[in-house]
Amino acid sequence: MLTGDKLETATCIAKSSRLVSRTQTIHTLRPVTSRTEAHLELNAFRRKNDCALVIKGDSLEVCLKYYEHEFMELASQCPAVICCRCSPTQKAEVVRLIKQHTGDRKSVV
Repeated sequence: MLTGDKLETATCIAKSSRLVSRTQTIHTLRPVTSRTEAHLELNAFRRKNDCALVIKGDSLEVCLKYYEHEFMELASQCPAVICCRCSPTQKAEVVRLIKQHTGDRKSVV
């Protein structure tokens, strides 16, 4: 789910629309501003199983800048990914990357 909403609003929408079940674990990626922080956060998330991911637009930008392939691999394995506080440009970039890395079209209404 790609949205410009705040983190709390996006999480509530994901649950109310049943994109994420109410009992499912949700991992919120901490804000990252550097390559090292992005690496540590992605590794922490990698150890989680069957967990939805929530990431803010500014952290998404850093992760994609330094770890595009790794991020897309992790995101593709998640039951759900919620990208909040995203700009229209970031949304377009994520859609392009999903198509490039998976060959699939994903949509949420």
